[in-house]
Amino acid sequence: MITKFGDIYKLFIGSITEKLYINMTKEQTEADAQTFLILSIAEFKYCKLDILDFNLDSESWNILLTLDEISHLVFLMKKHWLKRQIDNTDLYDQKIYADKDIKVYSQANHLGTLLEAYKIALFDVKKDKDDYNRIDGDRNAYLGIIAGK
Repeated sequence: MITKFGDIYKLFIGSITEKLYINMTKEQTEADAQTFLILSIAEFKYCKLDILDFNLDSESWNILLTLDEISHLVFLMKKHWLKRQIDNTDLYDQKIYADKDIKVYSQANHLGTLLEAYKIALFDVKKDKDDYNRIDGDRNAYLGIIAGK
């Protein structure tokens, strides 16, 4: 059995709201998601499986990832996506609209909201990583010193 990148993309795209994807083809959307996936694979340093055993041409791993690895990759992808939102220079441009019926939101408020979401994403990634590191290969909780081992 193998895990396909597309399975990860579906979970990632389902966890975010990206208006840009509405106007993109499936191939363009997956290419964008692949960028976040590759960054996330590189950041997943202590995976219990060989996370680097993948093939970019077939867009799949040569192994079957568990839900724990998949979940952590999605958390990491979301973190990288939020970082891109924060780094988007359009947020810093003051837009002037002539139509008084257009409601303009403060870029500072929007950026503040994104930064808060990024902090939450960092917390979620850390918590998920900690939880992942406490589970052994048989899905048993490793209690270490607490259990006297």
